[in-house]
Amino acid sequence: MLAALGSVGTLLYFLLPQLSAAPSGALEQSQAFTVPFSVTNPGPLPIKHVAINCYVRHLQAVGYTMSGEFGDLWGDPSWRFSELDRGEAKTVVCPFLRTPGPLRSADLSVVVEYESYVVPFYRYRTIFRFVGQHGDDWHWLPQPSYDIRTEIDKALKQFRPEQFSK
Repeated sequence: MLAALGSVGTLLYFLLPQLSAAPSGALEQSQAFTVPFSVTNPGPLPIKHVAINCYVRHLQAVGYTMSGEFGDLWGDPSWRFSELDRGEAKTVVCPFLRTPGPLRSADLSVVVEYESYVVPFYRYRTIFRFVGQHGDDWHWLPQPSYDIRTEIDKALKQFRPEQFSK
């Protein structure tokens, strides 16, 4: 595929934004939503106008179940910033729910919106989806996000309608 793009196309392809997101250990062992997620820009260029949100599509705890379209969307003003330089990371904790016992299951996405210096005026959205599993500890396991993209777009439109009215 890259050979068909030519050398300029290949260069642009490698300069496009590259992001990653990964969970680390819980701040409180019994609370799944105290797990920090690090969003990292490993790409060669900074990204700008970055906004991070967390989206919970499903969760089940003792005495509580939430599931379905337009789950819970959470963002914080400190999760919006002008630039994430190459090699930099922003860590967020998605504080949705404190439970008296461990969660049974959960489906969480870290949604990152941003712009690139290579393709100006285009707003990218990258979704990092994790499904929770409880063993000895709670673990967030990466999952594909293709089947919930439309759902997250609708939730964001409902959350920030002024951004989508243009």
